Amino acid sequence: MKTITFLLVLVSSVGFAQGSVALDVPEGFHMHDGFYLSLTGGPAIGSITLDGTNGGFDKIELSGAGGQFDFKIGLVVSEEANLILSFDLISRAISSPTLTMDGTTVNTTSDVTASDLLFGAGITKYFMPANIFINATVGAGQFSLDLNNTTSNSQTGFGFQVKGGKEWWVSDNWALGVAAGLSYISAPDQTDPSLPRYSGTLSTTKFFVVFNTTFN
Repeated sequence: MKTITFLLVLVSSVGFAQGSVALDVPEGFHMHDGFYLSLTGGPAIGSITLDGTNGGFDKIELSGAGGQFDFKIGLVVSEEANLILSFDLISRAISSPTLTMDGTTVNTTSDVTASDLLFGAGITKYFMPANIFINATVGAGQFSLDLNNTTSNSQTGFGFQVKGGKEWWVSDNWALGVAAGLSYISAPDQTDPSLPRYSGTLSTTKFFVVFNTTFN
């Protein structure tokens, strides 16, 4: 009888201890809830192409490896589905790109930077508990060329990005991870009063690998 009593007390004590541990877990620990912030950076590869009509050329390509940066801020709209909506700002810059015009290639100077920008609405889905995610962004895109501290911008067009990766928790709410994906942007070039018949379209398809830092 004493043995049975001892076992009952032991089971009760263990259960109480487990319950105490559960109560000590901070609210939102390793969960996707509330405020969402994600910062990413890494290399991106993909040329920027300008297809022109009545401008003295047919095709210009600016190519080279560039650095990509993503900034996402938003809210979890479904904790059960681990679904997040965000405002996304995504940029890539190519310093000293290689320029190819109608098949002729020249190297530009260090004073030249070609860049693209995508901003719009994003949706992110996490698959738990593996903390694997997929993300899509749709919005407006634009290109710019910086030459000797003078910047020329394209008109605004359409762009999208898709990305997938995995993160590992490093604190209650912070996670680090890696991701890969692709992005596409297309936008009309600015008109030129000196060339009234000219029209052009800039576009890029780029592939990237980035490192993620996420607070959620």
